[in-house]
Amino acid sequence: APPTSLCKRGGRAIEKILGAGATPLELFLLKRKLMGPCWVKINAPVARANKLSWCALELEVDDPKKVTLARECQRPAPPLVCTTLAVKTVVNPKTHQHEVVAVAALTHRGVQVDGATPDGGRGEDERLFRAAPEAAEGHKAGTRRWTCVAARPLGADVASAQDRPLDPKLPRDLQKVLKDRTNGFLADKGTVSVAPSEKALLTVLLARLEADDPDVLCGHNILGFELDVILGRALAL
Repeated sequence: APPTSLCKRGGRAIEKILGAGATPLELFLLKRKLMGPCWVKINAPVARANKLSWCALELEVDDPKKVTLARECQRPAPPLVCTTLAVKTVVNPKTHQHEVVAVAALTHRGVQVDGATPDGGRGEDERLFRAAPEAAEGHKAGTRRWTCVAARPLGADVASAQDRPLDPKLPRDLQKVLKDRTNGFLADKGTVSVAPSEKALLTVLLARLEADDPDVLCGHNILGFELDVILGRALAL
């Protein structure tokens, strides 16, 4: 591809070069007319021996023209599994690094791409689990699936650095609160995990994400902060 400066400012004989800086993926989608949610037809695919992603199935073709838009297919778009993340962090006064002290993840199965999502009243519909009885175990229509809520003690470094020194341990009445049936989802068995350390907390979260296998991760501050903190702390620990 020509230099970016030439594409933007042009040269002696050209004004600009449009599309020269497009990524291979963008060019592929445009040339194959794959715009928006759609079904595609793949001719002569070959299963990859060495996977490049976490997808359950990976296929490859030797020519991008073997991927075409399946115009005749009238099937609805497949539903997605979406997980919403909320992360609470604190800054360690010694390392000046953000540390994860609590995290919550809510997984919703059967999210529709091109229309309203069936809802049993508070988040899920029993129809979402009819095709997979093993996935429906323990889940009922009209109940949200709080897949993971985990917290850990602050630790001595963080607790002692506060304006008012805090107890580095978890609140002493936490277990009592979790057993109170009036606290809604908090009282559901196995919903809240109390981790002894940040490493254990991240292990709980990553294990839950691996089990739920979401197609989409979303959150209020997930890009540029929360995901970076989670991945950074996981690598550091």
